[in-house]
Amino acid sequence: ALPRGSALKSPLLGFHALMGIAVFVLVWVRLIGRLSPRPPILPTPPTWQTATASLTHLALYGLMIVTPLLAWLMLGAAGKPLPYWGIILPSPVAVDPDLARTLKNWHELLGNAGYALIGLHACAGLAHHYLIKDNTLTRMLPR
Repeated sequence: ALPRGSALKSPLLGFHALMGIAVFVLVWVRLIGRLSPRPPILPTPPTWQTATASLTHLALYGLMIVTPLLAWLMLGAAGKPLPYWGIILPSPVAVDPDLARTLKNWHELLGNAGYALIGLHACAGLAHHYLIKDNTLTRMLPR
């Protein structure tokens, strides 16, 4: 939303990149955490809810992995460096402005889809807690 040359644009884009890389790293930590046993949902939800939850989680994890990778490819194709705490990450692709525009469109599309999916996920968690009154939300808390 900020115009080119705006004093805030560059620092905000840098912060955006730092957060994107952090999400990419932390999602792998979270996936490792998912390997540990989880308490069951009580009372047991219907099969359609379990299937929907699994698909939603798969989509969320996919977004948290693919969206930052698209950004890295996009910056590489645009010939822009990707600095991370003083380290410049190497470009995985050759400079190609057309590819950069395509990747930017996909990055933005997935980002916007992510907002909707995050909202759906939060609403489902609250619905389980306040309407269905099962332990879906509370079982995520540390023991």
